[in-house]
Amino acid sequence: MAETHLQEEHLDVLTKTGQKTGVSKPRHNSPFLIILLHELSVELGDVHRDGDYHRAVHVWIFAESTQELLLQRRADCKDSWPGLWDISSAGHISAGDSSLITAQRELHEELGVNLPKDAFELIFVFLQECVINDGTFINNEYNDVYLITTLDPIPLEAFMLQETEVSAVKYIAYEEYRSLLAKEDPDYVPYDIDGQYSQLFDIITQRYKENTMERSLSLQKKLRRYAPVTLSAELPGLSDADKEALGLLIKAATVMDEIFHWQVWYSNPVLRYWLKKQSDSSELDKLKWMYYLINKSPWSCLDENEAFLTTADSAVKFLPHATKPVTGWKGLEYKAAFPMLKPPGANFYPPDMDKMVLDEKAAELLHKAGDVASSHSLKRLLHSKADAFLSNDYYESDIAWMELLGAFIVHVLNLLVIDIKWTLSLDVTIGPYETYEDTIFGYKVKVFCNAPTLIAA
Repeated sequence: MAETHLQEEHLDVLTKTGQKTGVSKPRHNSPFLIILLHELSVELGDVHRDGDYHRAVHVWIFAESTQELLLQRRADCKDSWPGLWDISSAGHISAGDSSLITAQRELHEELGVNLPKDAFELIFVFLQECVINDGTFINNEYNDVYLITTLDPIPLEAFMLQETEVSAVKYIAYEEYRSLLAKEDPDYVPYDIDGQYSQLFDIITQRYKENTMERSLSLQKKLRRYAPVTLSAELPGLSDADKEALGLLIKAATVMDEIFHWQVWYSNPVLRYWLKKQSDSSELDKLKWMYYLINKSPWSCLDENEAFLTTADSAVKFLPHATKPVTGWKGLEYKAAFPMLKPPGANFYPPDMDKMVLDEKAAELLHKAGDVASSHSLKRLLHSKADAFLSNDYYESDIAWMELLGAFIVHVLNLLVIDIKWTLSLDVTIGPYETYEDTIFGYKVKVFCNAPTLIAA
C-alpha cells in the first residue's frame, strides 16, 4: 500500500532561467503520501506550493478549413482553474520524460486522440508565472507550445474525454477566442495575448492571411540569387567497362540522395513528394517546389536556414484510426509538421529510417561497379567501400582510396615525360567524407558521392 502511494508524479525542478537543477519533486502531495511521509519523518516539497519552476506542454488542435481552435473545459475537480475553458490538451512533463512524448501522451489520455510525432509542431516556449487559489497555488511553468493542424474539425463525438481532467470540448474561431482573452472573459483561463502567448495567434494569422502575390515575389527573388549552370562530361577515353561502372556509381549516388534527405530531417521525403505532386497547382506551388529542389529542405541555406515554407504548405496525411470511429466520418487528416527552426546538424539516421535497406542497395551497386571496373585499385576501392557500408568500418576503404589517389599522382607524373595524347580514369568519393549539413557536431554523413575524371592531353 505504502509502495503504491509513493509512486507520486515527480517533476524536474528548474532554475528561473529554465535549467535543470538535478532535483525532482512531486507535483502535489496526496493525503496518503503526506500521512506516510509524516510517519517516516520525511519532508517532501510540492512544486506548486513552493513555487518551483518546472516544465509542461500545451497542445493546440487547429482546424484549417474553419480556422478554429479546439478548447477543453477543465473538470470541476481540477486544482487550478476548475470549470474554465482552456487549451486543447496540456500536462506536466514528468521527471525524465521528453516534451514530445508528454504531448502525445496527454493528448491521448485527455481526448482519446492518438497521433504520431510528425503531427506535433513546437511553435514556441512560454513562461507562465502566476499565483492563484489565495496564494496556495504558485505556477512557475515553462510550457512547450505545440500546434496540430488538421484539415477539418474533428467531430466532437470522436473524442473520448478523461473525466477527471476534461468535462467538455468545443471549437471556436481563433480570432473570437483571442478577443475573449483580450476581454479577460471569466469563463476562460487567462493568457496574456499582448505578451508571449500572442505568438500562437500571430503564427496562425501570418500563415493563412499572407498575400499570395507577395510570397511569390519573395520566392522569385530568392531563386534569382542562383545562377543555373549545366555540367557535362566528356567520356571518349573511358573504357566500356569503366563507363558501365560509372553508370552504376550514378545509381548509387541516387541512394545517397535519399539518405541525405532523411538525415536533414526525418519527414523530408514526405514533404518532397507532396511539393512535387502539388507543383502544377499554381504558380506559387511551382516556386515552392523549385526553391525546395535547391535547398533540399524547407529551410533556406542563404538566409541562415530561415524557413521559407510552413506546416500550412506541408503534406496531408490520413489517419483513419486516430480517434474513436464516427459514422459518416472517414477519419482524421492532418498536416505533417516541421520545426520553424532547422534542427542543429544532420538528423543522424532517425529511428524509423530503414538504414540497412538503403545501405544494402548502395553496397550492391558498388559491388557490381567493382566487378566491371578496369583497374585493380578502383576495383579494390569499390568493393571495400561496399563492405564498409554494411560493417561501418571504413579503414580498408580509406586505405584503398589513398592507394587509388597515389596511382593518380604517379599517372600524372608519367604524363609529364611520356607523349600521350589522351587518357582518362575514374576516381570515386562516396560515403562519409563531408559534413555540409552538420555545422555543430562535425559528424561525417553518408550522403556524398563524387566520380571525377582525370583527363590529360
